[in-house]
Amino acid sequence: MSTNYSRIPVTPYVMTNGVIPSLEEFAPSSQIKISGNGPNSLPDVSNTVTYSETNINAAGAMSLGFQGLVDFNASAKASYLLLQLKVLADPVPGKSGSMITNEYYGVGFRICVKAWNLDTKSNVSVESVSADCTINGASSAIQMQVVGISPQVLAEYVPMFAGYIGSFDMTTLQNIGVISKALQDYISENYQSIRPVLMEVELNQNVLVQPFNLSPSTVYALHGVYTPDSYNNAVKYKPSNTGFDLDDDVIKSIYKVVVGSNYSSKPNDHQVKVAKKSVFRHE
Repeated sequence: MSTNYSRIPVTPYVMTNGVIPSLEEFAPSSQIKISGNGPNSLPDVSNTVTYSETNINAAGAMSLGFQGLVDFNASAKASYLLLQLKVLADPVPGKSGSMITNEYYGVGFRICVKAWNLDTKSNVSVESVSADCTINGASSAIQMQVVGISPQVLAEYVPMFAGYIGSFDMTTLQNIGVISKALQDYISENYQSIRPVLMEVELNQNVLVQPFNLSPSTVYALHGVYTPDSYNNAVKYKPSNTGFDLDDDVIKSIYKVVVGSNYSSKPNDHQVKVAKKSVFRHE
């Protein structure tokens, strides 16, 4: 089986148990814990600002803290883009046994762009969105975040974006260069006091798939749904003499996908049918 890696932005804060909250919908908590070995400083003041652009959906935008943007004109069928201007430290190896192969710490700016009524139906990019909003009458809105930096930095270094609410047009696109220089200036002037925070992780997606592929935990969880029984009861009465390790995190993830996050409720008829199909057809 070939290895499938992906590098994605995450929330800069983690839970007390080390779990990255923005990944909770995608994997068992045992697989999305950080190593705890994040750097205390950036390695070199000469590090340059890098730029990345990622297509995300509404759920991804919300998980990264852009709730206000998602709620704005919520009825519109929108596309989302995440732009990052960042300075990163050297990657840190992920926690052993997790799906995280590398952790990336740094500081920077994030801009989330929401656009609707686009003329472009595929290959959405900052260029196509800004052109559509400038020329073709498409609509958009943006929300900006600082990561690992005080919010006051926005007002001091990029005042045109402090509290900015407006469309992402060609003028906004041109100002990305201004933001990049502002970030470089800030780092040069405040290098000693900067402590990098978690910004991205590299995931081995094969590790995510393995626990669910006909594992005893998966079969047990689906059988619990098929019974039907609640997650709480399935875990409470979990057998201990099966000869297999039953992973509570995997069981919980299966229940969350099939039944939802009300772990005391019994599955309904449709959910039972889904579980039955998965158990007996191994899907």
